[in-house]
Amino acid sequence: MASGEQRIVLRPSCVTCGAAIQFDVTDYEQTTTMSLRIKCPNEHYNEFAIRGRVILSHVGFGNVSDIDSYLDVPEHIKSLIKESYVCVNENLPIAGIGVVRRSLDELLYQLGFTQRNLGDKVTALGVRFNNDVNFLQTYPTINRRLSIFRTISDLGGFYLHAQRTSVFNIATSEVSSYLYVVEAGIKEVWPRRTP
Repeated sequence: MASGEQRIVLRPSCVTCGAAIQFDVTDYEQTTTMSLRIKCPNEHYNEFAIRGRVILSHVGFGNVSDIDSYLDVPEHIKSLIKESYVCVNENLPIAGIGVVRRSLDELLYQLGFTQRNLGDKVTALGVRFNNDVNFLQTYPTINRRLSIFRTISDLGGFYLHAQRTSVFNIATSEVSSYLYVVEAGIKEVWPRRTP
């Protein structure tokens, strides 16, 4: 920035509460799209997509995951969990259950279950808990959530083939419950957090 050049500060309002937010975009490149997540003074998260000095999108978050503080969770799983929260906060249950199913599928894959579809992976997980005491002792919380994992695998939404339960009859509050269960399982598998 040349001396004497004026700083460019954007001042949008929080989507959740309307409080003023401000950030400097003077040094942002005109051709690069950036993603920013900023808290308003009332601690609500707002996510912005910005190109140069223009806001392309602005999303507010009612609920936000702390998944980024878990050091060993693979980045693609962190992204899925955060995307699930966006779907829940934007009242998109069909998209939300699709991403929750994908998060569960990735969790089970990381645990070594490589069956073709999610239902088969959940079934294999149950068999493993029945046959492997060490696995059961390592992941007791996941074992207690096995029936919910089965319910999630029965919901349609991510795969194109038919599921036992129609995804069109699902409420956002139900998706958020499933999201919390899958997220808790992920945190049990990779529990190390930032101090």
